[in-house]
Amino acid sequence: MSSLPVPAFTVTRLREGYDMSEVDEFVDELQRGLSARLPDPTLADRILKVRFTPTRLRRGYDMSQVDDFLDVARAAAAGGPGAS
Repeated sequence: MSSLPVPAFTVTRLREGYDMSEVDEFVDELQRGLSARLPDPTLADRILKVRFTPTRLRRGYDMSQVDDFLDVARAAAAGGPGAS
């Protein structure tokens, strides 16, 4: 897999979410990283360790959707869907 589709996360407002600009910036970085040579253990480790600022009472991205996307991205960076 050389790249991931651009995700469309649900926007939250009245419940906790992830800061949208932080997530967007990291997804852009992932798209660039995953278009390079794979596997990339350094990128996979960065995905595992990334943390986003939680939002409350303002717009943010659905946390579970972002986390699920990061799981897929980490598997791709590690070398494929079955990589751990």
